[in-house]
Amino acid sequence: MPKIERHHWLGLGGILLLILGAFAPAAPYEGHGEVTAYGGGHGDGIFVIALAVVSLVPLFGKRRLLLLIPAVLAAALVIFMFFDMRARLGQTELGVGWVLLGLGAASLLAAGTVPRKP
Repeated sequence: MPKIERHHWLGLGGILLLILGAFAPAAPYEGHGEVTAYGGGHGDGIFVIALAVVSLVPLFGKRRLLLLIPAVLAAALVIFMFFDMRARLGQTELGVGWVLLGLGAASLLAAGTVPRKP
């Protein structure tokens, strides 16, 4: 059984935060409750979830640097979704979903770049 190192914990935390952030309220929407990044399966959050799941392969594989590919794509998608949703809804309020998505993307990026133990 492989030993769980700190980059594994960072990566797993990032994956969990990305998945939770996709379902968490991202912004209030007048008359309709709150909007999530997942959007009932029609939002861009589905791609964030897919990238988070795909990140498991390089996270526990031998070529950990490949983790940066889905991590950078997830971070770019989160940034795009943030500005897109703000432009569409005209909202300045942030929901907890954005905090979770941002922390998840940062944690996944950190997992791909943290140095190995000597």
